[in-house]
Amino acid sequence: MSGPNGGGDNPQRGENEALLAKQPHPLASLPELLKRLEDPSPVVRWNGVVSLGRLGPVAKPAVPALASILDDRDDSLRWASALALGAMGPAAEEAIPALTKALSDADAGVRKNAEDALQRIRSGAQGHTLSVASAQTESEPEEKATPPAVGE
Repeated sequence: MSGPNGGGDNPQRGENEALLAKQPHPLASLPELLKRLEDPSPVVRWNGVVSLGRLGPVAKPAVPALASILDDRDDSLRWASALALGAMGPAAEEAIPALTKALSDADAGVRKNAEDALQRIRSGAQGHTLSVASAQTESEPEEKATPPAVGE
């Protein structure tokens, strides 16, 4: 997966990696990452979602915002949000209603990631923390090599 536009290089990705790397504790980056979820650019929002997933259960304060993204019109954002919630495992318990609703999503990748997230939450197992690279290659349904372009 290459991001919300299916493109390769993404300068926002580097900014997120730098933000996470320079923080003394992962929670220090949460306010900035939460702001990115409200950005008008789907690329910035997508990168914020992936970065929050990378933090795993530490990003629990972001669960309500990630759960609300499951209703976004952009399926690449819904896909990434379900993946990020799964990486949080039981810490994302609050998102169970939104993930359950996402099981009916029109997009097969969103449905698959929501199902996986629910299994991780309910089993008490947290998913591995996500790197941007793992969000680009793991937990992706075989029939969907890249997310759709923004707005599809």
